[in-house]
Amino acid sequence: MSVRTARRLLWAALVLMLPAPFFLAETGLVPPARIFMLALLTLGVIFTEGAQGVAGICAIFLLAQALAYFAALWMVAALFTRLIGSLAPRATTAVMLLLLIVGVTIASRSAVYRDPFRAHSLYVNLLHVYE
Repeated sequence: MSVRTARRLLWAALVLMLPAPFFLAETGLVPPARIFMLALLTLGVIFTEGAQGVAGICAIFLLAQALAYFAALWMVAALFTRLIGSLAPRATTAVMLLLLIVGVTIASRSAVYRDPFRAHSLYVNLLHVYE
């Protein structure tokens, strides 16, 4: 695996799985991709219903948070892949697969996310955070 591929794969995994705090009317701990999804849903409501009220402010606030996390996680992924970039391609692949397996296992087996916008439960795992 090349360093470029490893960086992109790690960034995608972090964006989809890393619990990150977000701030709106309620606070939570969800992946940045979930924050981006909430921003897109809010924009959909604005385009359908109009921009009256606080919907526009909420959309901008959510988009700003998501894009800030995307940029910060890109830098984290770049730094980490620079550290493991001196390894052989097979070793880089092994390290990345190990990180992904551990990350997916922890995120899907433990309730590590706090999503205040869910009807069923406040704490969820990776399998339910994008519902």
